[in-house]
Amino acid sequence: MGDEMKTLDPQKLNHATRSDYRMVAAGREDENVRMLGNGRPFYFELINPRSPRQVQELYPVLQAEINSGPHSDAVKVRHLLKVESINLKAIKAAEETKNKTYCALVWVHKEVTEEMLNTWKDLVNDKFTLQQKTPVCQLQRWASNGCLVALSFIHVFTVKSILPLFHRIRRVQAIRFKCIYSLAVKPAFDMKDETLDPRKRHFVTVHIHAQAGTYIKEFVHGDLGRTKPSLCDILKENVQMVALDMIDIDIVWPPARKVDIWYGNDNRKTAQMARV
Repeated sequence: MGDEMKTLDPQKLNHATRSDYRMVAAGREDENVRMLGNGRPFYFELINPRSPRQVQELYPVLQAEINSGPHSDAVKVRHLLKVESINLKAIKAAEETKNKTYCALVWVHKEVTEEMLNTWKDLVNDKFTLQQKTPVCQLQRWASNGCLVALSFIHVFTVKSILPLFHRIRRVQAIRFKCIYSLAVKPAFDMKDETLDPRKRHFVTVHIHAQAGTYIKEFVHGDLGRTKPSLCDILKENVQMVALDMIDIDIVWPPARKVDIWYGNDNRKTAQMARV
């Protein structure tokens, strides 16, 4: 899930709940990927709390303390409330089942023109399927952790890590098929500004709505041909990613709460209460 949650102060949670905790988030990203939009759904599992029944009034107070802490400029939380264990399956399943929306800042080797943008509109209208092999960065991590990995790139180089027999762990380089549901390319500068520095006319923003588990960075630059088609293939231009933000995850969290509404003569009606 990246480092966005590492900035939360564990002392605040320990002090408020009098317990240890385990944190689970919906998916994960690289450390340099920001989580914007509606935020990343997550939950804390309290371990051996001294007060098993936490009062509802505790959560707004704890939320305010986290959002006013020393790392509040980097990470904030919202909708902090108690959820039932039956609702946790949605978070655990989000990594592989929930689609995600990203916004990438991309550099193009040519100055971006109106004609290029019009051409790209025709190329990215329909959804399509990617074929992605295990990323090179993942293979490098396996090699550094003591796995036998052979990388072969056409016209580039061949790398083979030689390790003792007891360290050799063979990894299958999986081929995954992932769907891109929508793709929109827009200039990251004012097209009408004639005084703009020409170097800034090489940047575009790419909004990507993709299936869960898609390697977005590798989709943009192609990962030495291991992702097909890549954004380079689609736009027919040499492009490189500069920055990546996650905008949204297709999951409703926290779930709606049920509340009891009492009427006269002890009649009761259960209703759904939206998120606070």
